[in-house]
Amino acid sequence: MQSTSEKPSNVEITNNIVAEIPPEPFLNISLTKTKYHKGNIIKAKLSFFGLHIGETIWIGIFDPNKEEIVTKRLEVKESQGKVSINLTTIGNWDKGNYVVKTDTQFGPEASTRFELVK
Repeated sequence: MQSTSEKPSNVEITNNIVAEIPPEPFLNISLTKTKYHKGNIIKAKLSFFGLHIGETIWIGIFDPNKEEIVTKRLEVKESQGKVSINLTTIGNWDKGNYVVKTDTQFGPEASTRFELVK
């Protein structure tokens, strides 16, 4: 019988860290303004990390009736970064509150809002 102070010969004890757990993927979107007028260009800034190269970032703009009116897709070229993008020029849209949503096929999502005033 083995005593409790002896270590089994088939177990190796180590204090070395083999690998760190990767950070949770992160995605954020912000707009340059919170109020827009007809004819304005909606400009967004995306920041992200922990994404896979080749992954797609989807961006959608939803009107006050929650209908999607603009869709953009971006391919990730680096696992982290910041991107500025012109989403669209506001046409003959109804005034009200709009939502800009973004997400990826593997997880993180983000959203922001703006108001269209005439």
